[in-house]
Amino acid sequence: MAEKRVVKEDGETYTAGSRRPDGTFRKERRVKAGYVPQEEVAVYQTKAAKFAREVASLPPAGYAPSVSAASAETATSSMSKAQRKNEKRKQKRKEKVEDDGHGAGPDVEGATSRMEAVSFTEKAEASTKTTSSSSGVDTGALEKRLKALRKKMRQIEDLEKKQREGGKLEKEQLEKITMKEDVLDEIFAVETALKN
Repeated sequence: MAEKRVVKEDGETYTAGSRRPDGTFRKERRVKAGYVPQEEVAVYQTKAAKFAREVASLPPAGYAPSVSAASAETATSSMSKAQRKNEKRKQKRKEKVEDDGHGAGPDVEGATSRMEAVSFTEKAEASTKTTSSSSGVDTGALEKRLKALRKKMRQIEDLEKKQREGGKLEKEQLEKITMKEDVLDEIFAVETALKN
């Protein structure tokens, strides 16, 4: 709200008196030349605030109102790998719908056959790790057993070394040393089963 200014005979500038909303009267005030009331002072804005306001008025980055075929190609080059992959999937779906189910195109068939080959090799690798195809024996369990037997063999060798150095062994440790031949036989049996 602009204040009314009055210049008197003595050259002084005054703001005219006015009535407040509650009905009381505001007296006139003397003001200096060039005085701007608080309500009329422009709000200070930082450079960042001005920049933000300018950027808000601009269109989004990369926005082109009319996209031609050439600009569409450059847009695909700026897409991420996942976006390009999804775009290719959409194109393939469109082509499949256009074919109306008259068989898949050569690209789709080739991709399908490659996928089947990959899945069969992965399944074959997984099956060799878990079960032996010829004997139906669980190779995972055999490998686990072999690991346990080798650990037992290391323990027996450590006990024998301790005995050679003159260390005193307990009854259970001596029994374990006598089982060395049985453990070796079982290791041999498990290894041959894994090879077949």
